[in-house]
Amino acid sequence: MRLKKFRKRLADETERKAFHIFMNKTLDGLVEMRPTTLDALRKVEGIEEKS
Repeated sequence: MRLKKFRKRLADETERKAFHIFMNKTLDGLVEMRPTTLDALRKVEGIEEKS
């Protein structure tokens, strides 16, 4: 639930739709995998490194 609130806050602050921040599938992957490193985070579907 905290991830959804975080996503909503970011969406509101940037005037974007929540799914443009993270899709539900990405949030589900974060909850399931609980990454603790950047490498693990990059393995979550929907997480991309921005240049």
